[in-house]
Amino acid sequence: MKMSKKVIVMIVLATLLAVTLSGCFGSFTLTKKVYKFNKGIGAEPIQTLAMWAMEIIPVYEFAVGIDAVILNTLEYWTGKNPLAMNDNQQEIKYYTEKGIDYKIITAQNRIDVYEANNSSNHLAYIYNPSNETWSLSKNGQTTIITDSNKDEITLYALNGKVVKTEKR
Repeated sequence: MKMSKKVIVMIVLATLLAVTLSGCFGSFTLTKKVYKFNKGIGAEPIQTLAMWAMEIIPVYEFAVGIDAVILNTLEYWTGKNPLAMNDNQQEIKYYTEKGIDYKIITAQNRIDVYEANNSSNHLAYIYNPSNETWSLSKNGQTTIITDSNKDEITLYALNGKVVKTEKR
């Protein structure tokens, strides 16, 4: 029994040393994703019940542990968190709909959609994290299409009129 306690203590100490000596704080992307998932479940009483369930099942604890020991360490040493895009990182996909080919470029806080045969036919969805808005940019005009604050999310039509407002 004493041998297994020593092994456990050594593993915990080695893990703590690896994390603290590497100087990596990290972005805790997995933990943020669990939080966003919980926040999007529904009304606040349901969110609270879900949070309690995730505390009993230790979802939050596992997410923080995986972030702290694995993902944030990877992010520090490689510059990439497998769950988050960096500023200069992008992903390019091609898609065909009704005989029209599209090129879609996804980057952090931005999605650009080009018609493959007509690059002037372009639109962009742009997220502004400072005020939590999504905008649509097309033909030199930018229109806010979603706006969120602490209590609600508002969806706008392209003419600027409110389509729907929902409580968070």
